[in-house]
Amino acid sequence: MEAALQAKPKYFETALPGAERQRLYRQRKADRERHTAELIAELLATVPEDVAARLTADERYNEIITAALLR
Repeated sequence: MEAALQAKPKYFETALPGAERQRLYRQRKADRERHTAELIAELLATVPEDVAARLTADERYNEIITAALLR
């Protein structure tokens, strides 16, 4: 039970060199983008084809869906 009460470690508990910090930032950003793309693909697979076609025809659909997922 004690382990469950421990706080999550912070990303940068110790000072990291600039290159390492940038690498971690880029990795987390890529992970978020990939995860968002996967969620959008799953969403488009679950809606009727006509809805998916309308969403993909709108150039802003990715931004709209991403904003909705981040709420």
